[in-house]
Amino acid sequence: MIQGTDRSSIALGVVLLLASSSIVVSRITYAEDIQQTSQETMNELISESSEQDASESIEEIIVYGEKPMHALRREVYRTEESFFEVFSALNQDDDFDVHCFYEIPSFTHIRRHVCRAKFVVDATSAEAARFMGKTAGPGMPADLATKRKTEQFREIVEAMVAERPELLQALDEYTKARQTLESEQQRRHGK
Repeated sequence: MIQGTDRSSIALGVVLLLASSSIVVSRITYAEDIQQTSQETMNELISESSEQDASESIEEIIVYGEKPMHALRREVYRTEESFFEVFSALNQDDDFDVHCFYEIPSFTHIRRHVCRAKFVVDATSAEAARFMGKTAGPGMPADLATKRKTEQFREIVEAMVAERPELLQALDEYTKARQTLESEQQRRHGK
């Protein structure tokens, strides 16, 4: 059996429990009311905005900015690489395949973009190997070794551009990008 003081403390505990639960229920109800009110307000704003959009025409202002020079240069490099990728894919002789990359020349920290045919890289490597003593015997300097093949390379490129429309289009894109860069350089630097 429960004694008198214990009954009053239990009753007090039950009253407090009910009171706190009613506060929680009232907070939940209040939060739901706020959420419903804010949703109704949002719906009104959206409907007013769409009615206003339908009744008013909005002016469109287009602002053209200048491309930075490095972005124009990058576009030239990208189109040049694209041209040589198409050329190398269509070309039958691997010696005439061209690869583009960045290099840092000796005595500088400034990298530059270069595209070289395989025959040029091979001749330069052979000359460097002879210079370093890694291969024996006299050899032809790289510029003399590449002179004859350079003329063949030009002829092949010209013939393929004339025959292949995709190569002509890639060359056209490169030419346009190069002309845009050069005209911007002249305009900005007053040359």
